[in-house]
Amino acid sequence: MSDVHRGALGIEDGATLQGAAEAALGMRVPIVLVLSTSGADVSDGVAALHAWGQAARALAACSGVVPFLTVVTGP
Repeated sequence: MSDVHRGALGIEDGATLQGAAEAALGMRVPIVLVLSTSGADVSDGVAALHAWGQAARALAACSGVVPFLTVVTGP
């Protein structure tokens, strides 16, 4: 995550979360996710929201397959 956007997740961040979830699912290893975010980066527009959706879909695919722990903190 970039310090530039003060905790907002952009397109690249969503892709990183998606890739991590897909890798964990493929390797059948647990996921520990700590999110401290203000949400989608509005400067990326709708694409940032789409990236969040793609990440959420990949994480949901892990449900019931690999152990998953998420801690959500935020500004």
